[in-house]
Amino acid sequence: MGGSWGSVSQMIARKHKQLRFVVQDLASVISDGPSKLDPEVAGRIEFMEHSFFEPQKVIANVYLFRLIFHDYSDKYCTRILKNLIPKMTKASKIVIVDAILPLPNTSPKVVEKNQRYVVELLQP
Repeated sequence: MGGSWGSVSQMIARKHKQLRFVVQDLASVISDGPSKLDPEVAGRIEFMEHSFFEPQKVIANVYLFRLIFHDYSDKYCTRILKNLIPKMTKASKIVIVDAILPLPNTSPKVVEKNQRYVVELLQP
């Protein structure tokens, strides 16, 4: 989900040769993806146009979100996750890799201010 050119899928695919991947992102983002694939893994990685704000189209064992949720408010994160439910099985997993801000007043003021300012700018 939001997989861009599939660089993370390629890294995982090189180490786990039994896995297959569907990289989903907007058409304008994934259009160059196939040309960037390493031939060693190209046969196991498919690109699919999809917006995570729309209902999921694929039944998968794992849905990976990398550096997605920090860009959106809780309302939109909830919507993204709810869009998975109709295609999930009992065995499906959601993996989230993202940035998390430290608790308030646990880092130097200037560092915290800069981190929180960037997050505010990214909110839709």
